[in-house]
Amino acid sequence: MRSQVADLNTFEKHIQILISKIPRDGSTFDLQKVFFQLTLDSATEFLFGESVHSLSSKEGSEEQRFGIAFDSAQREITSRSRSGKLGSIFRALMFRSDNEFVESCKIVHSFVDRFVHSALEKVQPTDAEKVIDGDGSPERYIFLNEMAKGTRDPIRLRAELLNILLAGRDTTASLLSHTFFVLARRPDIWKNLTAEVDELHGERPSYETLKDMKYLKNLLSECKFPSAALHSAPTNHPKHFAFTLLSPSTPAWPGNQSLFL
Repeated sequence: MRSQVADLNTFEKHIQILISKIPRDGSTFDLQKVFFQLTLDSATEFLFGESVHSLSSKEGSEEQRFGIAFDSAQREITSRSRSGKLGSIFRALMFRSDNEFVESCKIVHSFVDRFVHSALEKVQPTDAEKVIDGDGSPERYIFLNEMAKGTRDPIRLRAELLNILLAGRDTTASLLSHTFFVLARRPDIWKNLTAEVDELHGERPSYETLKDMKYLKNLLSECKFPSAALHSAPTNHPKHFAFTLLSPSTPAWPGNQSLFL
């Protein structure tokens, strides 16, 4: 739904948490890792109605355990899909048991089932037009609640959630990672992008504004299907290229922070 994509406030709060985790001393850090945490947080808020807050969760928390288990199970599933019928032989040769995979699946299922059962208690199939929270305000679109109006099968609901979570999280995180990979190596592209962003004069963009930012749209399109030329940096490009989300001349927006790759 366009109204949900246009709700940038949901993304903004998670992005600000991401920015707060960036080292201020210029030290190296794994940007791809925090991008995957960012998209996990935003995707779960849209799907479950509540974010897992993997960017800000404490060490050993249930939310962190879910994120770790989700990644572990996903890696194993990918490995098994590639090896096919030879998977059991490969695992035996590498002394890998199924225990870790089974445990990861249990953690993920248990965590998601909590949201499923909560939705089934609140949502009734006949309440398709009813505001769930009951305070008379417009209902925020939550994928799980909409699914619960069509089926009462908790296993199917869990499967649908994990299916969309897998697709919505990894694709966005991968695109962000590759885009910043390119920006760190192509100061010419960064310069053109910065010029377009400077036209915002420090104001937070709206959905309509983002649609009109042609250079940004073209950059993201190119990064989806990259060519070799996209990675060709000038011979004098610096080993470490520092760049800002907004230029120093536009400090009004809190997102004006420096990243170092």
